[in-house]
Amino acid sequence: MDGQTAGDTGAAGGATISPGSVLKDRYQIEKELGRGGIGVVYLARDQQLLSKQVVIKVLLEQTASDPWFQKKFRQELEALARIDHPGVVGALDVGETPDGKPFLVMQFLEGVTLRSAIGQNGMEFGRAANILRQVGQALSAAHEKGVYHRDLKPENIMLQNLGDGEERARLIDFGIAAVRESQISTHTESSRIAGSFPYMPPEQLMGKAGPASDVYALGVIAYEMLTGQRPEVLPQGVSVKPRELRSGIPERAQEIIFKALSFSPELRYQRPRDLGDQLAQALTGSGVHSEAPVQAAPAALPPAAPSHSSGLEMAYVLFMDLVSFSTLSMDRQSQLVQQLQEIVRGTEEFRRAQAGGQLISLPTGDGMALVFFQNPVSAVQCAVEVARALRNQGEIKLRMGVHTGPVYRIADINTNRNVTGGGINLAQRVMDCGDAGHILLSKAVADILGQLSDWSQHLHDLGECEVKHGVKVHLVNFYTGDAGNPQAPEKLRRGKAPLPAVPHAGSHRTLYVVLGSAVTLAIIVWAAANFARRREPGVALPSAGASMPGGTSPSAPRPGAPPPAVPPSGSSPAVQQPAPAPPAAVVTQPRGQAPATRPGFSSRAAETGPLPQRQTEATPSQNTEQLRAARPPAQQPAAAGRAPDSAALQEQRERMIFLAARVAAVQNSLQGLQRQQNQSGLSMRSDMVAASQRVQYLMGEANAALSSRDAEAVKRNLDLAERDVEKLESFLGR
Repeated sequence: MDGQTAGDTGAAGGATISPGSVLKDRYQIEKELGRGGIGVVYLARDQQLLSKQVVIKVLLEQTASDPWFQKKFRQELEALARIDHPGVVGALDVGETPDGKPFLVMQFLEGVTLRSAIGQNGMEFGRAANILRQVGQALSAAHEKGVYHRDLKPENIMLQNLGDGEERARLIDFGIAAVRESQISTHTESSRIAGSFPYMPPEQLMGKAGPASDVYALGVIAYEMLTGQRPEVLPQGVSVKPRELRSGIPERAQEIIFKALSFSPELRYQRPRDLGDQLAQALTGSGVHSEAPVQAAPAALPPAAPSHSSGLEMAYVLFMDLVSFSTLSMDRQSQLVQQLQEIVRGTEEFRRAQAGGQLISLPTGDGMALVFFQNPVSAVQCAVEVARALRNQGEIKLRMGVHTGPVYRIADINTNRNVTGGGINLAQRVMDCGDAGHILLSKAVADILGQLSDWSQHLHDLGECEVKHGVKVHLVNFYTGDAGNPQAPEKLRRGKAPLPAVPHAGSHRTLYVVLGSAVTLAIIVWAAANFARRREPGVALPSAGASMPGGTSPSAPRPGAPPPAVPPSGSSPAVQQPAPAPPAAVVTQPRGQAPATRPGFSSRAAETGPLPQRQTEATPSQNTEQLRAARPPAQQPAAAGRAPDSAALQEQRERMIFLAARVAAVQNSLQGLQRQQNQSGLSMRSDMVAASQRVQYLMGEANAALSSRDAEAVKRNLDLAERDVEKLESFLGR
C-alpha cells in the first residue's frame, strides 16, 4: 500500500473527519490512509505551503479520552521533535480538531512499507543488508536521544525510492514510544503493555521495554526479511534456524540473528547500529566479520567516567590468581606469572576473542583478569582450557572465578584499554572463595550455562558465601572429569557445617544419585518402623529352633510341658529371626484392645476377629490342634499366599524409587524454567502445570498404597504418574 499507515487496520471507532475537511485553517483532508489501535491517519495538503502533501494522525474516538493514550500521543510529538535523522519521519505541526481531539502533522513519505517488500522466500541479500543497516542507524539515533520505539515491525518501516536505484528506509509511528526524561506530565500510569506481539521480547510483555527491546524486534524483522517467515523464539533459543529455511544464508548472519533474539536483554547487542552493520557485512561479504572493531592505541584519553549509560556493556569476567603467591620468592613469583601468561595466551578461546577484539586482559600482580564481551560462554571455556593445560603443571596452583555484569570500557593513564564496574569487582570476590583448582561461577553465569545441555551437567550449586564488606554471593562449582575441583571450598567448610550441595538444574546425573539415596533411606526408615511394630507386646515370633529338623531346641517347649507364657503387655520379649518356613505364631490379645495384625497377614484376615485364647495347660498335640482351629481360613496357606504379594510389592517399591528420581529431576527443571519465565513476565503452560500437580498427587497415593501393602493400587498410581512424567520430560526436551 502506498503512503504511510498507522499500524494494523480494522480498529473500531473513528474521527469525525471527512475528505474536504480543513484543519487549523490550513490542512485540507484528501483521504484516509489507514487506522490502528490508537489513531487514524489521513493524507492532506498544506494550503499554506503550495499544497504540499502531509500526513495527519488523529486519536481515535475511544482512545481520545484515555489519559495514557493522550500522554503517548503528546510524547510521539516530543519523540519526533527530538530526533533529527534522515531515517526517521519528521514532525511538522500539531493542533486540535473541531471536536477537541489532538492531531499531529508529519512528513508524507511516498513509497511502500517493508511488509509489502518481503517476499514469500525473503528478500535479496544486498537489498536486505542495505535496509537493515539504515534501520539500525536510525534506531541508534533515536536511542541516543532517549527515545525507544517499542513497536518496530515491517509495517512501521517505509521504503522510499530516491531514484537511480537508491532506497531509503524511514521509521514511522512512534505512537507508543518510550521517552526518557519526558517533558510530558507522567501522572498517569507509568507503563502499559503495548506493541505487536510477534515482535515483542519477553521483558516488553512485563511492561519493561528498553533499548534492547528494539534490538530484539529488529532481529525478528531480519529473520523475516531473509526467510519470509517469522521466528518462534523459545527460552532455549530459536526453534527453526534461518539456514534450515534458506540454505544460502551465511552462517555468520545466522549467528548474529541468534544473538539479537537472545531471551535475556543483556545477551543481545547493546546498540541497533551494531546489529544492522554486522548483518550487512555478513550478508554482503564486506568488512571484517568481527563483533567489534579492534581498536588501535587511542590518540586521546577517553573520559574515565561516562556520564550516561550508552557506554555500558555486559562483560563476562574470568578472574584468576596463583594460590599462596605471597609466600614465594620474587624470582619464583615472576617465573610462575610468566608461565601462566604463556598458558593463557596458548588457549584457543583466548586467541579467538583477542582476534575478534572482544577481549581485554588486565594484569593483577598474582594473576590476571580476562574481560570477554558478546559471547557468554567464552570466559568459562577459557577457564576450562587453562585448567586442562595445567594438569601437567603441578607447580602452578591456580583458582578461578567467573561473573557477568555491567562494565565501562575506559583507558588507563597509559592509554591502554581497561574496564571499570561492578562486573569485574564481583568476579574477584567469587574467585576469592575458592581453593586451588576451583572454577567458581556466580549464579548469574550459571543460570546462562544451565540453559545449554553441554554445560549444565557440570554445574553444582554451593549456596551463598559471605565475602568482603558483608556481601553475599551465590556460588556454583564448575568441574568436569579433567577440569575444576569437585571438593567444596574450604571457606564454605569452615565453621558451621554447610548444607548438602544441591545439584544445579542441569546436573541430572548427580540429582538422580542424591534423590535415589534419599528415597532408599526413606524406605529403610519405613521398613524399620514396620519391623518395630512386629515386636509389640502380644506378638510372639517363632524362634529359629522351631523349624530345625529332627527334634527340639533350647527355646522349644519340652514334650508334655505347657508352652511358654506370653509376656504381659508392655514387656519386651526377646525376638529371634524366623526361619524360612516357620509355624504360625501364637497370638494372645489383651482385653479391650483391637486385634494385633502380624506383618505379612492381609488386613482382611485380621478383621475376622481375635484369635481364641490359648489354654495355659495342654499337651503338645492338643496345643497343635488348638492352633489349627484358631487359624482363620484365609491364613491357612500363609507362607505360600504371601510370597507373590511380597514380590509384587518389592517390584513396585523399586519402580517407585526410580520414578521418584525422575519426578524430582523434572520438578527441579520446571522450577528453573518457571523462574526464567517469571523474570520475563511469562507463565508456564497450563497443561504442564496440571501434569506436574497430578504427578505429585499420584506419587503420594502410590506411597500410601505401598504403606498399605496394596500392590495393585501402587501399580495403578505409578502407571498414571509415569505417563505424566513422560509428557513433562518431552516438554522439557529430554
